Amino acid sequence: MKKIFTFLLLGISFSGFSQDINLRLDDTEWQQGSCGSGLPNYEDPTPTNYWTTLNNLCSLGNSIVTVKKTTDAYLGTAAKLRSDILGIANADSTPGLFARLIPGLINSGTLDPGNFTNPLQQGKPYSGRPSCFQGYYKYLPVFGDSAAIYARLTKGGATVGEASMVVKTTVNSYTMFQIPFTYLNNDTPDSINIVLTSSAGSETNAGRKGSTLYIDEVAVLMTCSQSSFMPVSIFSEVFPNPATDKLNVRLHENIAFAKMEIFNLTGQKTGTYNLNHANTEINTADFPEGLYFYRLENESGNIQTGNISVTK
Repeated sequence: MKKIFTFLLLGISFSGFSQDINLRLDDTEWQQGSCGSGLPNYEDPTPTNYWTTLNNLCSLGNSIVTVKKTTDAYLGTAAKLRSDILGIANADSTPGLFARLIPGLINSGTLDPGNFTNPLQQGKPYSGRPSCFQGYYKYLPVFGDSAAIYARLTKGGATVGEASMVVKTTVNSYTMFQIPFTYLNNDTPDSINIVLTSSAGSETNAGRKGSTLYIDEVAVLMTCSQSSFMPVSIFSEVFPNPATDKLNVRLHENIAFAKMEIFNLTGQKTGTYNLNHANTEINTADFPEGLYFYRLENESGNIQTGNISVTK
């Protein structure tokens, strides 16, 4: 996820000193850009010094635009992110010989097509410790492609916390996501990197032409309403908490498989566990006493995060 070649969207506002970030896609929050003489114009989310897309790559001489404004929205207008291929596509919608997938993508950063060494500068200054990352989406994948919705907080380039979701299935109608941030330490961030992309596997040739992610009303919030948390992400029970020598993870009956990762306060991963039973027991007898964070991902890419204490 951290190496996704990606990009994001929308107008931005900070709510006083709370450091909420509201990313909306109303008609007034798009501005026109030009691919050059003889090529079509495009629209990008504003402010363009905060959000970037790959649309400006059309200035290199192609007419591919992968982020567009659409009235097919949850509210007003939304962003339509549709992956495309520069060159000839194979029968399975992957890039052919010498071709390259251009994902539909929006990122909190800047893009300079003329900088061939490091064209994408990701992340913007931010010093909050928000509770959740939320918005509305629907997704139409092609041949098993997946979308990514991701926010990462860093300090000096090191991860402080993150909220992420991978969408691997078709979602035909607008659905709310609300992803809690998982913090690896108590540091105050100095930047935030937000990524939305219609092809999460674009760097490993797993992306597909035509995969389409619709996104609307995105926000990073200091305080979340617990009642509005996305129910699909809550698919397990983790107990007892605090734990001593063992921890039980009980998957809900409709979940066949999940992967669990546990991190200590310094961000070091202490273990990865494959969960394929209704109840899995994890041995914590050798865990030093303290606070730990966990991240669960089920077979559909839905994510649940939380923390546990280990006492002796």
